[in-house]
Amino acid sequence: MIYCCGLGPQEPPAIRTEDIDLNTGDLYIRQSKRHKDRHIIMSDDMLKLCKRYDALAGKREWFFQKWDGTQYETSWYNNVWRRIIKTCGIQWKGNPRPYDLRHAFASRNIIKWINSGKDVMELLTYLSAYMGHSELTSTLYYVHLLP
Repeated sequence: MIYCCGLGPQEPPAIRTEDIDLNTGDLYIRQSKRHKDRHIIMSDDMLKLCKRYDALAGKREWFFQKWDGTQYETSWYNNVWRRIIKTCGIQWKGNPRPYDLRHAFASRNIIKWINSGKDVMELLTYLSAYMGHSELTSTLYYVHLLP
């Protein structure tokens, strides 16, 4: 979800089951950066995965929930991420971080627009709102990451 929806690592643990409309793909992100709420629409593939997960997980308060009924902490995700990176044998100075998946989401969308000849500057405002940025300059940061 971090990669497919461009979420920050702290956002998935805070998603309640009532925040996801599994019919429309609408995902309600509560009190994220600067305590702002936002709605995003998941891709069809992500929605399909969420439906499968929901069917297996059963009734619960948090969409991603521990066995004891509490929500996962961001630190849990970071620990799992470090184990995955280590198991895969990925060597990178500073190691890739979960937040890098959010960067990849933004960069890949911008690259897709460039390759299809779209007006990137026009579309950046939409990406900015989708990602919950309060200023366009925060989204422009991703442009300088591109080759």
